[in-house]
Amino acid sequence: MLLAFATLIGCGGDASPQTGNLDASVPYATVLDPLVGKWASDGELALIVDRDGDQIYIRNPINDTWRFEVSNASAQETTINFTQRSFLIDGTAHPFNGVPCDATIAPVVGNAEALTYTLTSEHLPDGESDVFTRMQTAR
Repeated sequence: MLLAFATLIGCGGDASPQTGNLDASVPYATVLDPLVGKWASDGELALIVDRDGDQIYIRNPINDTWRFEVSNASAQETTINFTQRSFLIDGTAHPFNGVPCDATIAPVVGNAEALTYTLTSEHLPDGESDVFTRMQTAR
């Protein structure tokens, strides 16, 4: 549910419609392995955390309404912090287009199938959190 709210208030990034979303990465560390995967909010793909060699990438899934930018990623122990922005694809004016949000993803202790996603912004000074669940992939 937080993802829908984050999209509504413009937390998420910019790239041209031709190139899609912008992603950010942090150097790989084994303590970040629990965050790698595809993550869902209310059954919908909400976040992708990929490992490619010595980097871990934070990616937002493609969305028909919004373009996303993830930047300024940094890892602290088992947590990844980053800045997220959203922009309406059709260029419609929206009061929250491009609003920077501080985002944090962290594993849920004792549950390898969940992570906590927290957003803080000028519109969410106390922060809002949601628990994302790991999406199962066909093998």
